[in-house]
Amino acid sequence: MATASQLFTDRDTAGAAYAAALADFRAAWINLKALDIACDNGNVVKAHPAGGALPQVRSFEAVSKWGIEALRHPQFASAPGLAEWERTAQANAATLINGLGS
Repeated sequence: MATASQLFTDRDTAGAAYAAALADFRAAWINLKALDIACDNGNVVKAHPAGGALPQVRSFEAVSKWGIEALRHPQFASAPGLAEWERTAQANAATLINGLGS
């Protein structure tokens, strides 16, 4: 049987694992969103050998602030911040598009 002290230690371990997993999810979400934006850019589509034969790029549909904010935890993940994720994805997409062909 666990002690109260062990429960708190286990909680801290679980919280750290949650924070790490959320950081990995954030990075993957931003990367995929940036690639979606870049691959949907008209200049990128024109530069692709298949051109207009490419399938339409789909991205996250109406990700509400609550979808990301629901992942929040007051101690271990206090502010996921969808607006920051979106800004980062937009900036990364611009970098990808501007670096095309170089």
